[in-house]
Amino acid sequence: MPRIDGIETTKRIRLMNKKTPIIALTAVEEDQIKDKIHEAGMNDFIIKPYDLAEFHQIVLKNLYKNII
Repeated sequence: MPRIDGIETTKRIRLMNKKTPIIALTAVEEDQIKDKIHEAGMNDFIIKPYDLAEFHQIVLKNLYKNII
């Protein structure tokens, strides 16, 4: 994103909305980004390149958590 990154965007969204699932899509290695993502308030992350089955699994997992 041109002016703010996903971490800052998530922090701003979380000020207004605590329930909406937010899933990061990143090319950064897991060990470098995992803590930052969760601290910002994201629910999960997908690392590129990703497998379509993995993508579906993570999205469905987070949607299911939000319904219950």
